[in-house]
Amino acid sequence: MRSGIERGFCLSGLALVCACGASGSGNLRAPVSYSTCATPVAIFAADVTGDGKLDLVTPCPSIGIVASLAGNGDGTFQAPVVSPVPAWPSTPAVLEDFNRDGKPDLALGSFFDPSLGSISDGGVAVLLGNGDGTFARPEIFLPGAPVLELAAGDLFGSATPPALLVSTGAALASSFSLNVLVGLGDGSFSRGPSLGIGGAPPAGGIVRGGLAIGAIRSDGGSEVLLSFAPPAAGAALVQAFRGSPDGGLSAGPTSPLPGAYVVELRDISGDGMGDLVGIGGSSVAVALGKGDGTFLQPKLFPAGGTPIDLGVADFNGDGNLDIAVVTTPGPPVGLCRQRGGASVGILLGDGKGGFAAVESFALSSAGSGVGGLAVGDLDGDGKPDVATYDGWTGEVYVLLDAWRWAG
Repeated sequence: MRSGIERGFCLSGLALVCACGASGSGNLRAPVSYSTCATPVAIFAADVTGDGKLDLVTPCPSIGIVASLAGNGDGTFQAPVVSPVPAWPSTPAVLEDFNRDGKPDLALGSFFDPSLGSISDGGVAVLLGNGDGTFARPEIFLPGAPVLELAAGDLFGSATPPALLVSTGAALASSFSLNVLVGLGDGSFSRGPSLGIGGAPPAGGIVRGGLAIGAIRSDGGSEVLLSFAPPAAGAALVQAFRGSPDGGLSAGPTSPLPGAYVVELRDISGDGMGDLVGIGGSSVAVALGKGDGTFLQPKLFPAGGTPIDLGVADFNGDGNLDIAVVTTPGPPVGLCRQRGGASVGILLGDGKGGFAAVESFALSSAGSGVGGLAVGDLDGDGKPDVATYDGWTGEVYVLLDAWRWAG
């Protein structure tokens, strides 16, 4: 239910809080909502205030701000504190400590179709964290580039600063590019290699996909995984690109992953090698890694609706990784948003690549335009909790873990 207070761009005074949706029975507690900035495009759980407690960060570039909700350490949050960001259209975002000062930093990419006009100040904006919940003024890289997806991580080894991976191109173009921004250690970047992806497939182009960075080979090292869907292929593919210590990037093999537009690399099977988790259609796809840069045929698990985003953690304390998904009852509208009937679902893992039927928890009985999902220990009890947001109303939903852990 709604609290009766309109939740647009309302940032003055106290954080607006209401318990809504589920009754609290089951293994996630009833969601509690907080107001944040209007039309958020992502949500992150990280300590951006330096007090050892997880906070929530929601970029809202369409109105030119990012809002940070400081965590109290008990699963509740304070009123948002805002910082300016470029006023770009719907925007991919990542949170990473680019200058390794212990304060998370924010990167945003402009997403637009060049055929609809140009955005002269587009590209990738990097905002260094100040450690108090605010962010410094942005520095722009790849100016004017139409950014589709972003990922950040140790692509060239743990001894090097985190790199930024940027896919650029029109959303339904016949080809696009994978670009590397090499971290210099101070929060700035140099232009690294750029690889063209695609070519000239039939009409309809390549649908943009997800990016992930991690180890997928038994000999170690990090690679980029890019999911995309050439029309002639009939299903989404995931291609690996391997980083080298000298800053190079080379294309590797492809593997099928049906319909995936969001991907994560996690060791689902516990064998020390990265496995692939993706969402698309009405399913969660899990493909176990072979250790050679490729993956076994994916298994599909019903998501309980149309999945919009996912997170991976051990929610019931059995030592196996589980999957959380935020879903709507129908296909996405516009840029991954849908009104009505949203929920968070948990799929418990068996540690071998299998997952139990989804257990769903309603977010609200009213309309909802859910977007991203963040997982972290928000109340300090050692168990992972879940947060998501409503892109229509500017509400953040927090669902605390209520599983009874062994021991």
